[in-house]
Amino acid sequence: MRLYLIFPSNSSQDVYSVSYSASRWPAVPGDQSGCPSGMPPHHCLMYKREQGAMIEVYFEQLNYESLLESEAYGWPNLLSDFGGQLGLWMGVSVITIMEVCILIFDIILTIFGVTTGRKRSYSATKKTMSSAFRYSMTKR
Repeated sequence: MRLYLIFPSNSSQDVYSVSYSASRWPAVPGDQSGCPSGMPPHHCLMYKREQGAMIEVYFEQLNYESLLESEAYGWPNLLSDFGGQLGLWMGVSVITIMEVCILIFDIILTIFGVTTGRKRSYSATKKTMSSAFRYSMTKR
């Protein structure tokens, strides 16, 4: 008895590689949005550096890979091969049965001496012999 276990495959898999940059962000004090109100620009710049992070996502490679699984031997192929084998062996067995019946029939005819209308005489008569053959036969 065989036990087959079916496990669901992962639908998606994400792999990220990290690269690091040592540059400082934000580099120039400019935009005051996101800072508490009334904070001087220099303190706002320090606040953003400590409290924020800038993330830029780039694709390392722009390619797409799709894996598709399918059965190696499907139902249509199985049924087709089964039908072919069934036809082959049924045809062979019908031919064999017919040949055995003909053999038994010929044996019965031979045992009881019934002829099927075929002449089996192998003697040559004088009318059918050629003259050269008759000449060589008379010289002996």
